[in-house]
Amino acid sequence: MIRLGEPEAEILPALPDRFPKMAALLPDERTQAGQKFGFAEQIAQLVVPFFEQILADVGQEVEMAGEHRDRGFQ
Repeated sequence: MIRLGEPEAEILPALPDRFPKMAALLPDERTQAGQKFGFAEQIAQLVVPFFEQILADVGQEVEMAGEHRDRGFQ
């Protein structure tokens, strides 16, 4: 015959005891999220001008290619 043992002690604290612990963790989560956002913003400030310059250069090349093509037809 298989016997079920006694239930093990509850691992999680009672519900009212969990809320203060969870609330204590929230400011840390907000701080970490703010730091990640700040880091992402710094990366964007470095990367966006680089790609803007690339797009401007590509636009110039396309414009020049169009001018050279037009000269060939004249």
